[in-house]
Amino acid sequence: MKKSLKVKLSVTGVCLIVLFVGLNILFTYFWMSPFSMRLMANQMEKLADLIKSQMDLPEEEFQSYIEQIDEDYNTTVTVFDSNKKIIATTSAARARANKVGKITEWLYDENINLLDSGKPVRYFKEKSEVQNNNEATQQTEKTVSKNGKSRISDSEPVRIIMLKKISDDQYVVLHRTFKSFYNATLSAILFDTLAGSIIIVLGILVVWKLSDYVVKPVKEITEVAEHIANLEFDMKVPQNGQDEIGQLGSSINRMSEYLEHSLLQLKEDIDNRKKLVRNLSHEIKSPVAVIMGYSDRMKAIIKRNPDKAIEYCEIISNESNRIDILVKEMLDFSKLEQRMDSLNLETIIIKQMLEKIAVRVREENVDRAFSIQVQCDDDIIVADYGLLERAVYNLVNNAVNYGAVTKLVITMKGERQKDQFMIWIHNTGSHISEEELPYIWNVFYKVDKARVRNKNGCGVGLSIVREIVEAHMGSYEAGNDESGVYFSITIPCNQD
Repeated sequence: MKKSLKVKLSVTGVCLIVLFVGLNILFTYFWMSPFSMRLMANQMEKLADLIKSQMDLPEEEFQSYIEQIDEDYNTTVTVFDSNKKIIATTSAARARANKVGKITEWLYDENINLLDSGKPVRYFKEKSEVQNNNEATQQTEKTVSKNGKSRISDSEPVRIIMLKKISDDQYVVLHRTFKSFYNATLSAILFDTLAGSIIIVLGILVVWKLSDYVVKPVKEITEVAEHIANLEFDMKVPQNGQDEIGQLGSSINRMSEYLEHSLLQLKEDIDNRKKLVRNLSHEIKSPVAVIMGYSDRMKAIIKRNPDKAIEYCEIISNESNRIDILVKEMLDFSKLEQRMDSLNLETIIIKQMLEKIAVRVREENVDRAFSIQVQCDDDIIVADYGLLERAVYNLVNNAVNYGAVTKLVITMKGERQKDQFMIWIHNTGSHISEEELPYIWNVFYKVDKARVRNKNGCGVGLSIVREIVEAHMGSYEAGNDESGVYFSITIPCNQD
């Protein structure tokens, strides 16, 4: 069975709590006692130095001083000379016997050379074992070897003994029992166990609640991701801070918006492609039907009426040209769509380009009576020359094809508008209905619904203009005025 993230976090948190509580109990059991013994030994060494500094006090004052140490630090103090004769002590038994004790006497005899060099001797007696650890560093301490084990009875209490020379012929020995500390250690272990159990119970509750806080945004993200997977973009991840989960939610929201926009655009492109195929089929269907019809009739009359057959051949040729023009325009449109991703930018003198287009249009339409006027300063812009020239040429050619039949006047203007440049093409003639203006930029759309045969082109020219202008991050417009129809394109002066 798959576990939820909340259960996994809770189990992990509880395991960590149990681990730390267990480690605390183990540390207390194994290392609290040795650590405390060494800490006390260091403290006793400092007490020996304090006693050494007070050796010049009168006998009664010195006795009072060491008794105060005994009371404050629970440490028995005995001062003796090299003959092991007691000079001062806080132990009544030693004072009566006037003896330093077997262990002290043994420590003194075994370590006289070390003591005379000014170094202290430490003795740890634990469970009737004498432990010794001669340290090979410059530390001023030495622990007695286990040769003294036979001298210690099992009834003696656990204790620490510190022996140190405090004058030329005097030594101090400090005794501190350690048995009470073992009882305290046992109490600490029991308390840690009890407190740890309570902490574990409370930890389970706290971790369970905290896991809700962590898992809740993950659940929200999961729910939104499932909607996105089903192509449903109605849900957004709530913004819950700027941490990693919050940033993930923001990324999910941006991804959702991008996918939604991309799908809408893809759907629109698919619809446009379907419409393009339908229009293309319709455009090809008409000339193909004409070609097939006249071809069939020409079989019957080619011998009877050769002149009529020649007329049919001209009609077939014209319709074939229409198909050829259609195919070429579609190929051009497809190539331009692929080229839009990378513009070949160069510096363009607009006036020269407009004049060049005017000359080309005049040469291609020598059978038409019309005039072209160019009104532009020597402005310079940065754009793709080949694409921009194609866009302007299509607009001018469109004006020739659909402008006034007689007395056609075409005006080409170029005008800088701050950081934008507008090219305006106007032709005299009939207006375009306001209902049709929004659709004239679509592929295969023609204003003349009957698709008149004497008009060249198949309705792709303005679509090419639209693609080129959009590639330059510009805008386009068409409209009517009193004398005719105008088209304008506006692009940034610099594409960098």
